[in-house]
Amino acid sequence: MERAAESNTKQAVEIIRLRVGDIRTSHIGDVSELLRTLGSKHTAITVAELRRSAKANRIYCAVTRQDNSFRIVGMVCLVQMFLPQGLRLWLETMVVHDSFKRRGLGRLLLSRVMKDAELLGAEHVNLTCNPTRAIAHNLYQDSGFSPANTSVLRRATRAKTTSR
Repeated sequence: MERAAESNTKQAVEIIRLRVGDIRTSHIGDVSELLRTLGSKHTAITVAELRRSAKANRIYCAVTRQDNSFRIVGMVCLVQMFLPQGLRLWLETMVVHDSFKRRGLGRLLLSRVMKDAELLGAEHVNLTCNPTRAIAHNLYQDSGFSPANTSVLRRATRAKTTSR
């Protein structure tokens, strides 16, 4: 596990990068609860699915520690796309557990992601955010994000909704 320099000792929370080998069955409940907080229709995840996600993306977690284990109380995924025109990075699944909100964990997660984005050589990082999430919009704008002059378009496929 990588530890971030930003450790919030007052809250006993630290930011780590979750790697495939770090994932345990005990983390599945934490991540599933965070997905429910997001309002995601995918509110349950398996160990295999979380490992697949950690292998394909960079997952950063806000964790509290107890003995030799940790509880995931916030997370964000940094999605890397290597395209012919260069590296593109997207933030996805930015969420903090309800009982840990308004304590600066979102800001710590964003700070860690942006440091790694710079190390990867990305010119910018993209994200989408529901317009009804005013607090999240304020956080992103306070952290240097600005509206992009683009539109997000979506088309459904015939794939089953249970596949990820």
